[in-house]
Amino acid sequence: MPLITAGFLKGLWWMIKTPEGHAFITMSFVATLIVSTVLAYLGLMLVARLAEQNKIWLFGFYTGLLAIISFVL
Repeated sequence: MPLITAGFLKGLWWMIKTPEGHAFITMSFVATLIVSTVLAYLGLMLVARLAEQNKIWLFGFYTGLLAIISFVL
């Protein structure tokens, strides 16, 4: 977690400091960032709840489906 936070802050600093970084900061970028953060948090909460209920094996179906899709495409 500390490395992820440091990488995020370094990238954010670059976006604020450089003119090239300002090109990335658009309304759609911010909206995508917010939506992906919320969905990732909800997904992690779901996995934590499955682990607490000893049903983490259900998560295996999801990862298996992703593996099949990635091999087919």
